[in-house]
Amino acid sequence: MKWLGHISLFALGLLLTGCGDGLESRAEAGDALAQYQLALKIEKSSPEKAYRFLLLSAAKGNLDAQYAWGERLLTGAPQLKADPAKAIFWIQKSAMAGSEKSKRQLVLCYTNGVGVAPNLQIAWRWLTLPAPDLDPEVAFKLGTAIVERRVNGADAEQGLKLLMNAAEVGSAKAMTKLAKIKYAENQVAPDYEYILPYLKKAAELKEPEASRLWGLSLLRGEGQDADPEAALTFLRRAAELKDSQAACDLYWELNTGKNLRRDPGLAFRLLQGVQGSKDGLVQYLLARCYHHGQGVAVDSAKELICLETGKQMGNPDCAGALGYAYRLGLLGLPKSPGIASKLYLEAARWGRRDYFYYAAIAIQETGNQAAYLQILSEGIKAKDYRSMNAFALLLEKGSPEVTKNAARAFDLYSEVAEQGNLYAKAKMGELLIDGNGVTEDAVRGVELLKEAAVADQTYAQALLAACLRSGKGCDKDGEEAYFWAYLAAAQSKNDNYAKFRDKLAGELTSANRAKIAALCRSWLEKKKTESTEDEEGKGGTKAGGTGSGLIFSNTGLILTNHHVIAGCKKFTIITSAGEKVVASLVASDAKLDVAVLRLSKPFKHPQFSSPPALVSSSGVKSGEKVFTIGHPLAGLLSTEAKYNEGSVSALSGMRDDRNIMQISVPIQPGNSGGPLANSHGEVVGLIVATVNGSALLRQQDVLAQNINFAIKADPIIAFLQSNNITAGGGVRPTDPVEHVKAYSVKIISQP
Repeated sequence: MKWLGHISLFALGLLLTGCGDGLESRAEAGDALAQYQLALKIEKSSPEKAYRFLLLSAAKGNLDAQYAWGERLLTGAPQLKADPAKAIFWIQKSAMAGSEKSKRQLVLCYTNGVGVAPNLQIAWRWLTLPAPDLDPEVAFKLGTAIVERRVNGADAEQGLKLLMNAAEVGSAKAMTKLAKIKYAENQVAPDYEYILPYLKKAAELKEPEASRLWGLSLLRGEGQDADPEAALTFLRRAAELKDSQAACDLYWELNTGKNLRRDPGLAFRLLQGVQGSKDGLVQYLLARCYHHGQGVAVDSAKELICLETGKQMGNPDCAGALGYAYRLGLLGLPKSPGIASKLYLEAARWGRRDYFYYAAIAIQETGNQAAYLQILSEGIKAKDYRSMNAFALLLEKGSPEVTKNAARAFDLYSEVAEQGNLYAKAKMGELLIDGNGVTEDAVRGVELLKEAAVADQTYAQALLAACLRSGKGCDKDGEEAYFWAYLAAAQSKNDNYAKFRDKLAGELTSANRAKIAALCRSWLEKKKTESTEDEEGKGGTKAGGTGSGLIFSNTGLILTNHHVIAGCKKFTIITSAGEKVVASLVASDAKLDVAVLRLSKPFKHPQFSSPPALVSSSGVKSGEKVFTIGHPLAGLLSTEAKYNEGSVSALSGMRDDRNIMQISVPIQPGNSGGPLANSHGEVVGLIVATVNGSALLRQQDVLAQNINFAIKADPIIAFLQSNNITAGGGVRPTDPVEHVKAYSVKIISQP
């Protein structure tokens, strides 16, 4: 123990003589604070000695030393090997004793996975709020997880505070997230005053997603004036920053020329720039470029490579396109219905349920009827209407493998028809007229045929023509029978339709034949023109024409589409009573496609004292029953307003437009501007458009039928309020359909 006495005497001597500032002597004497201070002082000159004192101080419980020692072990230091496990031990020891600095470090480590496996739950446990000095990247990640309910014990407000802290110190990701959260709160009437500044700032900081969203808002004029040139700049920047969705958005815009100048070459180059992403849609769109020669020469070999790559990424469109190629032997592939069926099935199971039917048809070509029925059964479970119709037809007719059961067939047709399928509605009508599997009800059957025929279903048109000729379920009418037979034959390759049309023609005078043929040609030409405009992405309509509308106030205000009145100055309104009244334009919004007219005199229906109520569409649900009253096919059908029913298919429109809802209600030219009402007769939307089936077939290799849209009531109400217009509307009526019909009008617009 003699050495201990020497050390004590030496230390005492240093103290008495006042050697240096006494820091080292105090450290050697075991003063934890001195050990920590000395370690920091000599770390550069004598790192090994410094680490010895730092460890001694940490072991004695000095919080700052524990943090400093853990920090150096975390990533390593001069002459010190990194040891993340020990690092976390010391930092956590300091944090448990109350060190805020250590707590912040643990939050960072567990959020970013520094020295430890990422664990947001543990990160949150160590966070003390408020935390304005928290690393912005950490605040963004943890705030996002909290808002998205991925962290237990935290509420959304705490997550929002973290995101706001990160945004305030310049985190573009946090700004983008805050804008998206705010938009999700109210998609009908977004708070653009809050959203747009965040998006703009983040876009200017070159955050990819913000650049895309800001570009889209400029393109569509959402919350600001549209600026296509600026929109292209930001969308292009987003794509160049490897945002694959921006490149996909620009593919459609630059190839249709609807909102931007057509530039297929640029669209192709931008897709190439994100080809390395794991986005199968990019591969599908590149395949389309090589197939159609959009911005690049047609190249089947490269098209095939893109489709195969996209299929490996799980993209259903690529799988479906490959199935089509194998079925027909295209792209240098062998013709193989069996392989085609497998590919179609993959696409169907990846979410494109319509491919179940194509898979069944392909396997049927191999003669495997058992597999055909098995795939149809899977399609029926997935609610694929083509599969349901195909199996219903087997039940209706009977086959060696399927016992005839017309009643079950009718039930299947009914289920499909409820989703808006017109062929199923026509088949229901046929079974009711024949009393096949159900109690005969020819009148109701003809009504169903009319609904499908008006919506342009050729099988229904042909059947309706036969009923009108025979008088079954309706009054005999040779002229109207010829009208529907003419349309069916003109739009179908079925030779029997043409023969029946010619037979009916022989029963009419030449003058009547000519009159009806002229009406049909006019209608078909109008349809062709609208189809061409849709395919070329021109949009809009020529000035003048007819449409539908709704009187929504006793003062005579009428709601309709902007495109119904666009470019016109004279408006004639035909009320439900058949009275013609002049109207004037009050307000319109081309982007929302809504307009308000005012009758030259007030309107009040004798049976219903007030118009139907215009109510919020926020309560509308997918699958809900709705109906419309309108004036389709003006000049061809009767002047009486037409009723059509269906359901809400989706709560957003094309490209997720939240101002629009998709409906299965059959509509035709002239329905535009008509009311969409719920089962209570409350108006929840305004009919706006229908997707052209033949155009979509050329674009997507899928024949879309009855894909129709309506503007939701909420953005319409906001438009009215911004123009100081108050909607009327009374109590729920006992007869909702007649109530809406009473206030529905036909609009004739003239330049």
